[in-house]
Amino acid sequence: MASTLKPLVSVSALFALDGALLGGWMSHLPDAQRNLNLTAGELGLTLLASSFGALSVMSFTGTLIHRFGSRRVSIAMAVLVLGIVPLLILAPTRLALAAALFCMGASNGTLDVAMNAHSMAVQGRMDRPILSSVHGWFCIGGFLAAGGTALANAVGLPPSLHLSLASLLLCGVLVALIPGLLPDDADQGEEGAKFVVPRGRLLGLGLLAVLSFLAEGTLWDWAAVYFRSELKTTAAVAALGFGVGAGSMAVGRMFGDFAIHRLGSRQALRWSGFLTSGGLFLAVVLSSLRKYTAAQSQRVP
Repeated sequence: MASTLKPLVSVSALFALDGALLGGWMSHLPDAQRNLNLTAGELGLTLLASSFGALSVMSFTGTLIHRFGSRRVSIAMAVLVLGIVPLLILAPTRLALAAALFCMGASNGTLDVAMNAHSMAVQGRMDRPILSSVHGWFCIGGFLAAGGTALANAVGLPPSLHLSLASLLLCGVLVALIPGLLPDDADQGEEGAKFVVPRGRLLGLGLLAVLSFLAEGTLWDWAAVYFRSELKTTAAVAALGFGVGAGSMAVGRMFGDFAIHRLGSRQALRWSGFLTSGGLFLAVVLSSLRKYTAAQSQRVP
């Protein structure tokens, strides 16, 4: 157990670091929207640059891991993400923001694959599943970042300074976790994944993954913007609203391994799908009810 504890802690910390970086940026997304005077539609199209960046490289990450190992790839990509995040809020134009987001998506997409590969290597040395819980640490990082953003907004710290200080602090975290990761040869030299056109059950699982990422992306990309633009909250409250969502995801993922062990993957998938659908349904209904109530209150008798 002792031989696997340090790698488990280190890879969990790496996930938390990534979640904190993305959570800090997402919590400041309303500030970027206001700085560039973007509509919701323009912001949505600009955010697609991050997805295109991730899609452009993720299919080739297996080759990088095959050659250099998941440890080296994870460290290199984490350094890139640490450097890019503070630049996002400084983008002077929509085009500059899109370019920065493309680079962010490419580096973070590669980091995501490498971290998961490293987690699989750690799990292979243990007698229990850990993937759900390490992803839970990603959400805990986002939750803590939202709290930090709320505090920074409350004391009037400029977003650019806040993200720069956060990245500097997380650089220290990265340096501290590196020694605990598995050695470079833990998965170096393993056959890299080949791209294939999904068919049958694999296609179905792929579609389910797309739906789950749509739900997750809705929360991470739009929660703070929704609180700030639609609910007219302060910047601090908007960050906390995002944090509540990240925190709830953390709870679900921390219990995910236990749920899969007790219920099986099929039942766990069904119940998580029901809960996700129910949450999205409530969000739509409550939002519509709020607007209807506001409209009725403004009617002249």
